[in-house]
Amino acid sequence: MNKFRELAGQYMKEGRVMQLGTLHDNQPRVNSLYYVASDDLKSVYWLSEKTRRHSIDIDKNNLVGGAIVTKQDLPVVGLQFEGEASEVLERDEQKRVIDDYTQKYGGATEGLYNRIVAGKNKHHLYKVAISRLEMFDDINFPNESPINVPLD
Repeated sequence: MNKFRELAGQYMKEGRVMQLGTLHDNQPRVNSLYYVASDDLKSVYWLSEKTRRHSIDIDKNNLVGGAIVTKQDLPVVGLQFEGEASEVLERDEQKRVIDDYTQKYGGATEGLYNRIVAGKNKHHLYKVAISRLEMFDDINFPNESPINVPLD
């Protein structure tokens, strides 16, 4: 496995909060969201209400950008990504991701999948299909940031 991809995967799994940028009436907006990442680095997922501004924005324009900070001080370590956001409607994918959420964040998502399937939950599951991933790692690669992380 590519050393950049392996380290980016570690950082993506370690992070807990991402910033997601959307456009609202042609104006940028950034939101902080708890997330889980796919093992292949090609998707990040979060839960949100359909009435939240970022959810409404995604319905109008699904092109988004995001950032995950894995270290809060210098030197800089983190990820930035671009991609297309959408609601996750496929049941097997919902189940798998909600199981990942429960494992990462504890009991807060207990019974969530069943409530989503029954249409009794205000939160919906969303994802970004990542088309570009960059890593900033001034600890391990101080003269190489940003690093374009291969997704394949």
